Amino acid sequence: MQIELERIGGYPHVVVRWLFRRNGLAALIPTERGISLFRLRYPTVAPDGRTVIASGLVALPRGRVVPRGIVSWQHGTASLRTAAPSNRDIVNGLLPAAVFAGHGYVLLAPDYLGLGVSEEPHDYYLADHMATVVSDFIVAARDALVTLGTTVPTELFVSGFSEGGHASLAVQRQIERDPIPGLSLVASAPVAAAVDLAGLGVAGALAGGSRFCSLYLAWIAKSYAAQYGEPLESAVRAQWVDTVLQVFDGTHDGDTTVDALPAEPRDLMTRDFLAAAERGGGHWMMTRLEQNSLLGWIPRAPVRVYFGSEDADVTPPQAERFATDARAKGADVTAVCVGAVDHDDSLVPALALLRSWFDEMAPSCGTASSRHQRS
Repeated sequence: MQIELERIGGYPHVVVRWLFRRNGLAALIPTERGISLFRLRYPTVAPDGRTVIASGLVALPRGRVVPRGIVSWQHGTASLRTAAPSNRDIVNGLLPAAVFAGHGYVLLAPDYLGLGVSEEPHDYYLADHMATVVSDFIVAARDALVTLGTTVPTELFVSGFSEGGHASLAVQRQIERDPIPGLSLVASAPVAAAVDLAGLGVAGALAGGSRFCSLYLAWIAKSYAAQYGEPLESAVRAQWVDTVLQVFDGTHDGDTTVDALPAEPRDLMTRDFLAAAERGGGHWMMTRLEQNSLLGWIPRAPVRVYFGSEDADVTPPQAERFATDARAKGADVTAVCVGAVDHDDSLVPALALLRSWFDEMAPSCGTASSRHQRS
């Protein structure tokens, strides 16, 4: 299986600026360049160990520029296969491409398994495996761009939203344990990241503060049951098992999936699971949630975790607890509130803040002669 880099379009800077002005982002997130977009197909591994093909978006700044660094951006939960960065999805692909490549970074945005060209089941909240899929994408993209003669920086920044925030911290942990030769991880900046899956995560989901809480629980249950060889009906009530197996096939968008599931998350899950969630253990799914949580490790690179104070999908105490626990172990981790905004509305203000933070640590933009960056 070979790496393939396919050009899928781009936008001159005048169009990027017009789009940002139209959506009220121009003053908040300035850009200086047009962007060139590519779809990368690359080999990675499925949770069962098979070699499979996945995809992702590569975005380059246009013009004679030495990029500031590489940003690996991990998108949030998307149940529709076509809502992938490399399909030029507006939120998951074009927005981060414009924010980062339009500001002089190389932007890498993996689609994940189950999205883009992949028809594999999505490895939802499987921390170590998603980290492998992301790191394989970073390596493949770097190698493909080097082969093309593109100037590729050695400084790597990691960020992502919601599920992608969890994936970003997971890939940071993996890279710090097993560095990617030729790349230096400078910092990470997850946004609205679920890190305490078995504690605050389950409690928040069962509280049902967001209309997507049943979706989160159902998809995690499906993903974990398949990965760990457990019966789905031991976590999801029998009357909902067939629905859960059907709706996460890549053809249902978030609204359709939510409408197919019970509005009350506690009506979705079995009594055994609910009892274990209340007492903090005693169920295989609670055990696996604990294993895929990201508390208890010490990041080496600086981390800022961004959150909105009104977020009901990933409640603010998750970011605060992660930062407090990590700082107590000597890590450079800070929780940053972006204001009285909910889950989705935390994304844009966080992007503005974290990009400025990355700029402080990134090399200055210079000039270079790369035909791919001029294209």
